[in-house]
Amino acid sequence: MTTFIGIRGTAIQAVSSDPANPELGQIWYNSSSGTLKGNIYRAAAWSSGGNLGSAVYANGGSGTQTAAISFAGINKPNSPFTVVTRTESYNGSAWTTVNSMNVPQYSPGSAGNQTSTLAFGGAASPASNRTESWNGTSWTNSPTMNTARGDSVGGAGSGNTSALAFGGGAPKINTESWNGSSWTTVNNLNVPGNYGVGGAGLQTAALRWGGSADPAPGNQNTTESWNGSAWTTLNPLTYARRTYYGAGSQTSALCYPGGTTPPSPANTASTEVWNGTSWAVGASVAAGRSEYGAATASTISGGAIFGSGTPGNAMEVYTGVGTSVKTITVS
Repeated sequence: MTTFIGIRGTAIQAVSSDPANPELGQIWYNSSSGTLKGNIYRAAAWSSGGNLGSAVYANGGSGTQTAAISFAGINKPNSPFTVVTRTESYNGSAWTTVNSMNVPQYSPGSAGNQTSTLAFGGAASPASNRTESWNGTSWTNSPTMNTARGDSVGGAGSGNTSALAFGGGAPKINTESWNGSSWTTVNNLNVPGNYGVGGAGLQTAALRWGGSADPAPGNQNTTESWNGSAWTTLNPLTYARRTYYGAGSQTSALCYPGGTTPPSPANTASTEVWNGTSWAVGASVAAGRSEYGAATASTISGGAIFGSGTPGNAMEVYTGVGTSVKTITVS
């Protein structure tokens, strides 16, 4: 008869508390709870999070899965649409309305976290070069960008003292760097970025992907890496798409669901995961987002997406590949 020790080479231990760092496949008996437990493989997946207080489309976002902010956007599904200044803050379970932006915007670029965010560009008819800085309590008008950028500006950076902006609106190839007090034009993208440019990383180590050129050649699968002074073209996305928010770093990133070419509900709902070299299709959200995407926040292992889509206030949270402790039962 096959035994666990024969398979794994170890006996099942009796312990008073769960191991701090169990190995994949390790099994133990917790004498305090009287349960048999094991550490199993966990696939990446999306699940429901707390809904925004108000439906919004083409909003901005930053922060982490448990400490995020959503700002700006369009008051979809209301008609006629109105561009808004509303800001909401997330504590890991619920959203609270906080101080609004100074000027209505939609599809802005962003960089930072819940207490330090820079919002820049976006559309407010016409394209905007505005910059606003969030300190965790309120928004402050900051020096404007050198180039006005419309829908879905690509962004990266650590907060209101350090950011990178690229693409946005009518084909934009130039890049701008923010040092906390002003914008400086730096070296161009290799491929023009238009609507729906995705971005992640830091001011000196960023990743750019996707976007669309209007009217041709349509959605892009371009990936580029920024080293602080120049862009380098890397392996492309699996699907050409416009999805203007992302999460992670230059070497480990998430491309969130968004419009694809050719249009497909399955592709629109799918996540792509970047390992530093190439993209792989990952878990899908319950409801695909449009070409304007939705605000996102956090890292590759624990991201979030909120706003846009239907009904417009839904939030989904992402859990990356890993391990999970489970209680073993017999039924």
